[in-house]
Amino acid sequence: MLIEIFLFISIFAISFGNDELEDHSDALDSVGSPQIIRHSHFDQHFRLGLKLIVMCEAEGLPRPQLRWYKNGAELSPESHIQLSEKHISLVRIRSRVEIDPTTLSDRGTYSCLATNPHGSDLKSIRANIDF
Repeated sequence: MLIEIFLFISIFAISFGNDELEDHSDALDSVGSPQIIRHSHFDQHFRLGLKLIVMCEAEGLPRPQLRWYKNGAELSPESHIQLSEKHISLVRIRSRVEIDPTTLSDRGTYSCLATNPHGSDLKSIRANIDF
């Protein structure tokens, strides 16, 4: 099974609601440093008062921890912001931020940070208002 994990390569396209995802799947390196393998497209547009969802999926050995930041400050749940996480496998985790309803203050740069004892990986997603 470990050989399969290290040789894991996948290529796929997926749609998550209205959000396009970028795929960065690759083989895990020999030390298992975290890699963000899928995430929402860099530019997300939302309408005020509607829902915005951004997601991030990472793998590593051991399985990475995911943290979300907005404009450099760590995100925490609020009345209109929910953070969720799902352990996909021994080495893979998925997380998403759901903002409902959106407000002017929700625009900005959302960053997903994957960390484990072997390193880290960071991807950013810019959220802009559609008028």
